[in-house]
Amino acid sequence: MLCSLGRGSVMSSAPEVFDARSSRFAGALRRPSGGQPDPLMTACRTMCCASFFVTQGVCKNPTCTFVHDKTAKDQYVATVKRRRAEASQHPDDPHGALDKVSHRQRAAVFAQWLIATFGLPTLQQGGVLDVAGGRGELSFELALAHDIPVTVVDPRTVKLNKPQFKRLKQEKGLSGDLAKQWFAKHIKHIKTTMDPAFFEVPSQSQVVARTAVLVGLHPDEATGAICESAVKHGKPFAVVPCCVFSDMFPERTIENRQVRTHDDICAWIKTLAPGVGSAFLGFAGKNRVVFLTKEINL
Repeated sequence: MLCSLGRGSVMSSAPEVFDARSSRFAGALRRPSGGQPDPLMTACRTMCCASFFVTQGVCKNPTCTFVHDKTAKDQYVATVKRRRAEASQHPDDPHGALDKVSHRQRAAVFAQWLIATFGLPTLQQGGVLDVAGGRGELSFELALAHDIPVTVVDPRTVKLNKPQFKRLKQEKGLSGDLAKQWFAKHIKHIKTTMDPAFFEVPSQSQVVARTAVLVGLHPDEATGAICESAVKHGKPFAVVPCCVFSDMFPERTIENRQVRTHDDICAWIKTLAPGVGSAFLGFAGKNRVVFLTKEINL
């Protein structure tokens, strides 16, 4: 019995269940083959699994009869995270499953890799084109921490979030409108997508021509456009693919079969030009970067 009702319940006011026994966590606490029963699995049967208790240590159900042991809860969450990390670890990834920084630090890790790979002087001189940059997390890191000029290509509005306001206050002494002015000066924004029509606008094609490298950090469906556009215009690129969108791009094939998996899309990108390589970055989640470090003679 759980302390709250799950999704789909007619009692919409009940908090969502975060249930380790459900399909969302199937196998996370499974008994090892031939081993003893997992003590955390046993504890889970009596521990409160409401989402607020698991994530914040607070149960909002005053009539809950399950155990609210925060130490056991912390052990349970740590175990789930560890086993998830181990299950998602790529066999070629040299970084240990538990040695990577959190997903929230991916922009800082990627920025450091870009500098190590392409060189700080090159990036500062030519700048970076951050395609599908979303909230501008990577661009903010490049601009603030490394003084690299950045242009974001994304149809969504790019603006400072609270953590970025805080960093500007701490590192630059800027807040409010001054912080916004800094952001607008150092991070340019082209509010569109990178499709064939993008290069029909002279000012936009000029940005590509002078940029040092086209990049994408989990750029979703823009992954292919970044790589193909870079190759077509003879530019270096670096992308960290995430989702594949196989149904959206059925024409992409690798070894006479459609690109459907993460390994497939990384392999497909490597077929676009000679010299495309790949590496793994030290953050949790999809962390393989596929890149071309030199300009292509067209």
